Amino acid sequence: MPYPRKPAAYYAKVPSRKQYYDIAVQGLTGTTLDYLAGGAYLTPDGDGSQENLFDIAAANGWVLANTNEDIRALNAQSGRVLAIDPNIADAESLNYEIDRERKNAAGEDVLALADYVKAGINVLDSDEGFFLMCEGGKIDWSGHANDAATSIHETLAFADAVQVAVDFAAEHPDETLIIVTADHETGGMTIGFATTAYDTHFTYLTNQKISFTNFDLVIDELRESGASFEDAMEKVTEYYGLTTEPDQALSLT
Repeated sequence: MPYPRKPAAYYAKVPSRKQYYDIAVQGLTGTTLDYLAGGAYLTPDGDGSQENLFDIAAANGWVLANTNEDIRALNAQSGRVLAIDPNIADAESLNYEIDRERKNAAGEDVLALADYVKAGINVLDSDEGFFLMCEGGKIDWSGHANDAATSIHETLAFADAVQVAVDFAAEHPDETLIIVTADHETGGMTIGFATTAYDTHFTYLTNQKISFTNFDLVIDELRESGASFEDAMEKVTEYYGLTTEPDQALSLT
C-alpha cells in the first residue's frame, strides 16, 4: 500500500502514481474493493491538512486488522478488511523475506506475503466468486539495489504466495484461474558472466542473512556507537560471511 502502483490500476485513476493519498482515498471510498492488505500508508494525512485515511476507512465500513492474531482469524464474516502488517519495515512496507526469516528464527512472529494471500482468500471466498491481486513488490526494490540474495528470497516468498492460490485451485479445479506474470527486471541480473566462467556461485549467497535496508540500520548503530573497524567486520562476517582471514572462500583483501 505505500507504493500501490500496479495493484492500484484496478481501482484508482490519477495523473501521477506518486499521488499516494489520492490513490488510497479512491480505494477506500469506491465499491471495487473488499480486501486491502500489506504495508501501511506513506501519507495517511495527505498534505497534513486532509482527512486521515483510517478515519475514511472506518466511515466506509472497513474493519482494521493490524495484529497477527486478527489477520490470521479473518474469514468470510469479517466484512471489508483493511489489514495492516504490525511489523512494518522500510517505506511502510512488509519486511524483506530474508529479514523476516531471520527475525522468525530469532523467535519473532512476522507474517509473510503468503499469509496475506491466505487471509484474502478466507475473506473473499463465496458462492459469487472473487478476484484477488497480489504483488511481490519488493522483488523490484531488491533488484534496483542490486541485492541478489534478497531478490532471490523475495522471489521465493512470491512463489510461496502463489502456492497458496494453487492449493485453493486444487480444491476448486473447475472454477479457478491463476495468472502469474511480471513487468520488468530492475537490477541487470545475469546468471554468471565471462570472468567467472559463467559459474553462478549461488552457494556464496547463502551466507547473506540480511537485506540492504536492514544492514543500513546496522551501520547506523555502528556509527552512533563509534565502533572500530574490527567491530564492523564482525557484523559483516555475521550477516554476509565475508572475512579478512586469508585463504577463505569469501576472504576480503
